[in-house]
Amino acid sequence: MTALADLELRRARWRRAREACHLLDVEDPEFARGGPAGRLGRVSVRLLVLPDDSERSMTPVDEELLERTQAVAKAWGKAQGAENLWGFGTVATAGGACLYDYDNSSTGPWNQYLCMRGDGGLDVGLGAQVFREWDGVKCFFLSAAVGRLWSALAVHAEVSTKGVGPCEATLALVDTEGSVLGGLAEGWAEPFAGFRHEARRCPEPNVLLRMELGESPVPEDAQELAFTLGALTENAWGYAIRRFVARTGPFEGKFDWRAATR
Repeated sequence: MTALADLELRRARWRRAREACHLLDVEDPEFARGGPAGRLGRVSVRLLVLPDDSERSMTPVDEELLERTQAVAKAWGKAQGAENLWGFGTVATAGGACLYDYDNSSTGPWNQYLCMRGDGGLDVGLGAQVFREWDGVKCFFLSAAVGRLWSALAVHAEVSTKGVGPCEATLALVDTEGSVLGGLAEGWAEPFAGFRHEARRCPEPNVLLRMELGESPVPEDAQELAFTLGALTENAWGYAIRRFVARTGPFEGKFDWRAATR
């Protein structure tokens, strides 16, 4: 088999996995809502990282995997000064081991989740934690999204035992038309501080971004990949800057965790 034929087979497997998650067509009425995202009260941001062979046999979830994933997530967040990014819920699902957060009841809708897929991949769903609406204006919280994507990628790279070979990363942004980006790092003007009508609006109803990576990310790659996804998000709103990186203050030139957790 040629390298090109092997690549096309891999892409076909990835496409089938994305189809199950409704991550193929931005005009799909169920866009990004397949799989564990169906448990979210609202789907705002979805990241799916698929391994080389996304159709390999699933690894069952056990208590050890749930506990390790939660412990790694808490330790990573604490090291950044951003503890408990993923809430207190842990549960086994048909797709993998999930950490999740909720608003009022653990039996109600989730507002975010991090799922260690049984095929070795990663599934992240963000809802109300990264989205608000004021006076009819939709706002996606950029820093909150980038920070959680960074955390999820770092946790996955440390916990997963199947992360070898090429992989695919797909980022979906849901219900974006007419929305603005807020939750910015220090030194950037928020769209609600007298600049709302000047802020650029996303022209697309939904946004779908896809990347092929030569190797599965290791912990040292997590920040760079999260920042790349953040930069692509900025592009979707017409910006060519990284406003999750502070321009001024104590975090100047670095990711501003205060903007990600406020």
